[in-house]
Amino acid sequence: MRTVRRKSLFLSVFILTAFILSHVPSEAAVRPLKQSYAPDEPIEIVYDNLPGSQTDWISLAPRENADDRYGEWFYTGGMRSGSHTFGGLPAGVYEARVYHDWPAGGYVVQERAAVFVQEAVPEQSGPVPAEIPAAMRPTPRPEPHPSPVPEPVEISWSASGQGTLFAPGQGVHNYRIHELDARRFLNGGTLIVDVRIGAGQSWASVDLYGDGQSLATSGVPQALASAWDLPPNSNRRITHTFRKGQIFRLCFEGNWGSPQGATNTYTYSATIKPAPEHEPQLPPLPERETPHVAPPENAVNRRAAETLWRQAVSFQQQKRYEEALAKYREGLALSEDPAVAHHADAMETCLLRLSTLPDIAATRPEAAEIDIFNNWNKTAVVNNPAGPPSPTRFTISRPHAITYINTYHYFNNGTPAGSITLVHQDGTLYGPWPATGRSGQGGVQNAIWEATPQTTLKAGTYTVFDSHPSTWSHNAQSDLRGFALVKGRLLQ
Repeated sequence: MRTVRRKSLFLSVFILTAFILSHVPSEAAVRPLKQSYAPDEPIEIVYDNLPGSQTDWISLAPRENADDRYGEWFYTGGMRSGSHTFGGLPAGVYEARVYHDWPAGGYVVQERAAVFVQEAVPEQSGPVPAEIPAAMRPTPRPEPHPSPVPEPVEISWSASGQGTLFAPGQGVHNYRIHELDARRFLNGGTLIVDVRIGAGQSWASVDLYGDGQSLATSGVPQALASAWDLPPNSNRRITHTFRKGQIFRLCFEGNWGSPQGATNTYTYSATIKPAPEHEPQLPPLPERETPHVAPPENAVNRRAAETLWRQAVSFQQQKRYEEALAKYREGLALSEDPAVAHHADAMETCLLRLSTLPDIAATRPEAAEIDIFNNWNKTAVVNNPAGPPSPTRFTISRPHAITYINTYHYFNNGTPAGSITLVHQDGTLYGPWPATGRSGQGGVQNAIWEATPQTTLKAGTYTVFDSHPSTWSHNAQSDLRGFALVKGRLLQ
């Protein structure tokens, strides 16, 4: 009997604990800014801790709607935290719903929060109005610490991209490289990169390199900033503060602990918060407490001067600073004004400072030779009489000087080296370039075909063509594309 009572007591405590834990409010990723809104009042919601995909989206829909029936909605554009204001709605109960990564994420709601729209209850004597049922009442939440609404930041540059990374094996590197051109930020700023790793087999490592830095090929990389050993389905933010504009290289690869040749996908979005005084800080003309009254004999000159100053303000707003300064000076020659003269002097000082900054492009050393495309790996290869099942393609976002290309022919049956050709997406033909053969693994003659084009490629997507596709080696780790290595230099 005592044992039965002890078991009953334990079961009661367990049920009570589970009930309490199930009713503890948690910090949701989305919530309305107010507990309720009046009909037709704009509805502001805040969101936080989203994955950071460009196609994460949030909708506001009647609560009874199925998850695939959405009302007003918006893409977050890669922002992990922020706020959005929806249009007003009639009285009712609605839901703010968070969806991830359209279309891959489908209509799976990741987070939801109730939004109440109701008529204001007038103050009156007599019976207390009926309460909203407990099931429909918004859950009390503590004030966030800190508020999930980010501080407003001037963002005048952004970039995003995606790709597939490969695990290079212990102690070596095989980067997938993305260039981030921040040369316009003369005084520097803070580079912010949000990275998301896919659900593939390989873990990931990310390194950020700056101008003049050599990319590591082995050993611990000496990068500006890094994020190593990122597991699948993870997010990470990388930040780096820089003092002058430059081209950064954001490099992805599998980590050293993943099986060699293992792959995964990744996406990134990057923004830059400019440093103060990125551009000349030219304050608007101060308003005078009392209007300036010119002597009668100078009234004509004064009106002409003020016309010139209005033109100067317009030029300044268009960032045509030299023309603006000339108009300010021209007006001051007709009529004196201490405030305008002080403003013109400040502008001239700013322009002089900018003119003495070094020309970043002129002092930049020749870009280092980099791997533009490389799908080589050490796993066993095959060949196909019809050639590799998938086309060998790569994309460059800016012009490059191509210095070297190779392809691999392990089972070549003694075939001498032929030629390699590149074809742009618009049909432009580059090559064919005659290749020379070099021995490969096991002493196989002419296994590696090499060409040195020394030609310039415009931006775009290119397909590699080999003159003997039936012996062109490939495997699953190369995505069934023929082995190829393309090297070159970014043109300044």
